[in-house]
Amino acid sequence: MTDLYLDLVVRRGRGTDVIDLDEFVAAVAQGLVGTDLAEYALERSHAVLDGLVRHDHDHVAWLASLGVDLGPRDRPEDAPG
Repeated sequence: MTDLYLDLVVRRGRGTDVIDLDEFVAAVAQGLVGTDLAEYALERSHAVLDGLVRHDHDHVAWLASLGVDLGPRDRPEDAPG
């Protein structure tokens, strides 16, 4: 697995930020991330952001729409304890 430097911070139900763009740009400029991979990273991050926006910044709802069930640990009140 390769770290493509772009990170998304989801504030569930409130918003999502794309962070570390400066690190991404520097990695591309230094040749640590090739142009094809950089394009892929941007496309994927935009697709994820679009999905999150369409689900009101709720990562659980977005993932569920893709058939991914996080199970009971997606809600702190359901965690064993």
